[in-house]
Amino acid sequence: MATRLLNSFLTVCLGFAASAQGALTVNNGSLGLQTTPGATNHIWADAPPANTVFDRWVGDTSVLADPLAWHTTAVTPAAAAVITATYKSAPAWSPSTYILNGLASTNPNAVKLSYYFPPNPVGVIFRFHGSGGSADSLFNKVEDFTFARDAVAAGYAIVSLDSTDRVNKQWDSAGTAANVDVVNVQAAINYFIGLGLMTTDTPKFSTGMSDGGGFAPKPAYYLGFRACSLFCSSGQPAQIFTLTTVPTIWSLARNDDLFDHTTFLQNATANLASLNAQRPSVTGELRENLPSPVYPRRFLRIPGLTAANSQAIYGNLKSGGFLDAEDFLVANPATSGWASSLPAGLASFQGDILSQLNCCYSAHQFYSDFNDKVLQFFGVTTPGRLVNVSTRARVETGASVMIGGFVVGGAAGTTTRIIVRAVGPSLSAVGLTGVLANPTISLYDASSALIESNDDWQTQAGMPADAAAKVAAIQSSGLAPTNPLESALIRDLAPGAYTAIVSGVNATAGIGLVEAYDLDSLTAPAQPINLSTRAKVQDGSNVVIAGIAIRGAPLRVLFRALGPSLAASNVPNVLPDPTMTVLDSSGQVIATNNNWQDPQSAPGTESAAAISATTLAPSNPSESAILILLPAGNYTAIISGTPGSNLVGNAIVEVYALP
Repeated sequence: MATRLLNSFLTVCLGFAASAQGALTVNNGSLGLQTTPGATNHIWADAPPANTVFDRWVGDTSVLADPLAWHTTAVTPAAAAVITATYKSAPAWSPSTYILNGLASTNPNAVKLSYYFPPNPVGVIFRFHGSGGSADSLFNKVEDFTFARDAVAAGYAIVSLDSTDRVNKQWDSAGTAANVDVVNVQAAINYFIGLGLMTTDTPKFSTGMSDGGGFAPKPAYYLGFRACSLFCSSGQPAQIFTLTTVPTIWSLARNDDLFDHTTFLQNATANLASLNAQRPSVTGELRENLPSPVYPRRFLRIPGLTAANSQAIYGNLKSGGFLDAEDFLVANPATSGWASSLPAGLASFQGDILSQLNCCYSAHQFYSDFNDKVLQFFGVTTPGRLVNVSTRARVETGASVMIGGFVVGGAAGTTTRIIVRAVGPSLSAVGLTGVLANPTISLYDASSALIESNDDWQTQAGMPADAAAKVAAIQSSGLAPTNPLESALIRDLAPGAYTAIVSGVNATAGIGLVEAYDLDSLTAPAQPINLSTRAKVQDGSNVVIAGIAIRGAPLRVLFRALGPSLAASNVPNVLPDPTMTVLDSSGQVIATNNNWQDPQSAPGTESAAAISATTLAPSNPSESAILILLPAGNYTAIISGTPGSNLVGNAIVEVYALP
């Protein structure tokens, strides 16, 4: 899903109390009881504030086992270290429902669908409940809904459906394409295609818990899914793993109290080996959820409970002898009698509290601790691509208007739907002053022929019916500008080079943003592969800022900042010595460069020799370049003048997606 660049600049860091042990301080989170340097300690992010989800840890993240997991571990350092949990915007949403195959009274195969589709999803995740569950249960249980919210925030649609068997509430065990529940999954896909929510090419994924985990590989194999995830299941029947080449990740519970964990682990290991034998390059993973301590803020994950409630639950468990000296549960919560310690007035929350204790004990329970790992696994099975490119700069007049270029790659005859926007007034909402009051945009093809222009996005060119359809399409994309004076175009573009020129109406100047969004996301054969924007670099808030969004697998990206070499193309007043800094979505610097031939030391960056090998090396040694492998996410590149030289001048910032 194309993510608005403005949102990529914002990371929510709220001032929750810090937790500290020894030399490690945790902001917006909790820390286990280990204080000895070198000991492994558990760390948890606080429950996300309203309309957000956990994003990542920032700070001294080298001490962490997984900076992207809300629950991770750290080796307690000898020297002082500080980490902070950050959150990203995730507006509230609710699932829709539909009865598939008509009423149960007239069709025994009628089942309920519960689903949510964000605009232009990067893929659709089908979720399958455990024995006794339902489509609704995967949206109303805390751990299950946490996965759903994280997946939607990552750009995925979420679909759950009932098993056909509503007596035992289990999935059809037949290992054939005629499996009645597999047939229903295909019917659900057809339904969503009919609604226009997905296409036949939209990547599909499956994840299942327990009995649903046994079922999940079947639609993945028979219906051509991109990847599969199993929780508390080895996958059934075993023979399917001698056939399928669908990448699969197993997540098992160490203290599974419903099935014998040793047998499950052996079967899952054997199934993984069978899977990999079918295609040695296939992606497969096997992970175990280990027991973790209970901590005072654990139960804030349950809607309706306060910090005082959570502290009281923890305190009673501790004083009642249900936790050991390091806060681990001393016995299986299913049989320990812990409910006798439940604080007064909280009886209605007993089921949700038990599910949190099951997660800590690592019993037979769906858990959100591996959300990031499952979503990363799904992501790396999808080829990486740019879905959003943008540049923010001060728009001047004459030769210093903003000129944005982008390239759409792909085979002849293919297209992808692109929205191009020119934003100005709405930038004041993020604290910018001197914004471009009324931007206009013109889109040209490679021959410099004008394709289309727009001043105010709600006034589109063409016959009234065509203009109304364009406005409706922009609105339905979820990317309509928030100010009526801003500009937007929506087009199906074939492979080729395009230029978008942004200027101010009546020769006005100010800070503006030019953006191109790939609305077909990961499904179209054509795709954006390059951004190039020429603008005037100044100082302060008037530097040039390029933004990109990557979806799918990690993508090799080349950033360039050109200045001196532009003089050969008769560009006046060039920036003599550009410097470039690349940041991730949390604002952390991941690479910087002044002169492109300088040694590159940031993790993931490649050498000047590798830059030369791309044939895209800058022609002037004072220009900047960074070649780096980036995982899916949002990134910005800031272009400024080098201190000690002229800080003002025309420059070009470029981004290339490379093989």
